[in-house]
Amino acid sequence: MADITVGQGEAPRIRTFRDDLSDFIGPNAESYLRSYDLKAKRGRAGFSFVAAFFTLPWLMYRKMYGAAGALLLAGLVIGFLLPHVTAGAGIGGVFGVMGKQLYLSHAEAKIKKISARQLSTEEHIAVISRAGGISWLGATLGSIITLVGVLSVFLVHSPHA
Repeated sequence: MADITVGQGEAPRIRTFRDDLSDFIGPNAESYLRSYDLKAKRGRAGFSFVAAFFTLPWLMYRKMYGAAGALLLAGLVIGFLLPHVTAGAGIGGVFGVMGKQLYLSHAEAKIKKISARQLSTEEHIAVISRAGGISWLGATLGSIITLVGVLSVFLVHSPHA
């Protein structure tokens, strides 16, 4: 990643990819930066309990709408083809193990795309912050969709259905 020199009048400071990553992540950046360092050192980013237990709300909270859509589509296809199979625990486990890695890869791809635009430092930071960050609306919608899905599984499998 190309570094950007920041600062006018004072000694310039090189803006690193880590700075961009922190701006992209927004809240809880330190946790993800530790995962980024762990990934660089060991090749894996660590386990995410939030991604494991609240997969869809977490994906939408972190603005990974493509992955959230793919998860929903996969759930619908599995539910349609195998109506008596519930894959929630397995999917949660996969996202627990791979969630931070997926998010860091998502962030890196977005940051690379934005960095290629040759924006001023201020614009660069603003665009990265807007592209990343969090969405409480997304988390709320993901929670509602999850709740409806869980309730529908109980209704389909209840003895009174």
